[in-house]
Amino acid sequence: MIRARQLIGHGQYGHWLSKNLKEVRWRQAYRFRALAEAWIERQQLQPCEALLLAEPETPPAERRRVEQMLFDFVGGRSQAELFRDCGIVVREPKPRGGANHMHAFLREAFPDHPEYLTMAAAQLPQEVRDAWNAHVREAIKNDDTPQFLAGLAWQDLAQKLRYEGLEKKSWGLLPRRQMEEVYGLLIDLKRAMQPAMKP
Repeated sequence: MIRARQLIGHGQYGHWLSKNLKEVRWRQAYRFRALAEAWIERQQLQPCEALLLAEPETPPAERRRVEQMLFDFVGGRSQAELFRDCGIVVREPKPRGGANHMHAFLREAFPDHPEYLTMAAAQLPQEVRDAWNAHVREAIKNDDTPQFLAGLAWQDLAQKLRYEGLEKKSWGLLPRRQMEEVYGLLIDLKRAMQPAMKP
C-alpha cells in the first residue's frame, strides 16, 4: 500500500484500494498502512528494505532478518495495542443518544466516567442529567443563548475538522478543485478570525 501510494497519482489511491483490496475496508487499510509506516520509521529502514518481504526474489537470509525485525516490533501485542502504541487513531463507536455538546459537557464535568459517553441520555444517572439541565438553564438564564449555541456549533465543527483533517487526513481523497476550495475557505476563515485573536 505504501508503494502504491507513492506510485499512483493524487486522488487515485482510493480507487487503487477499491480495486486491489476489495475485502478490506478503507479505514482498516489506512490504519495498516500507518502501522507499516510506523514500523519503517522505528526500525529506521529505507522503504525499499521493508518491501523485501513482498519481493519473491529476496534471499532467504535477508527475508528472515526483516521478518525478525517485524516480529520484534509486534512483540506479542494485539492489533489494538499496536495501533494505540503507534498513535494510530481507531475511531471509537459513536455515542448513542444526546448531541455532541452534551458529550462535551460530560467529558468536562465527569472526566472519570467515560462510560457516560456511550449511554443514551435517559440512561444517565439522575445527578448527571440534573447537572446537564442546570448547565443549559444557566446558559439561557444568563442570556448567553447566542454565545452558547455558537459555542456548540463551533465545538462540533472543530471536532469534525480535527478528526477528518488531522487524524484521518481525508482531505487527501478530495479532487484537487474541492481541496483548493476547502483550503481557500480555511485561509479566509483564519484571516477573518485574526483580529479577534489579538489581545
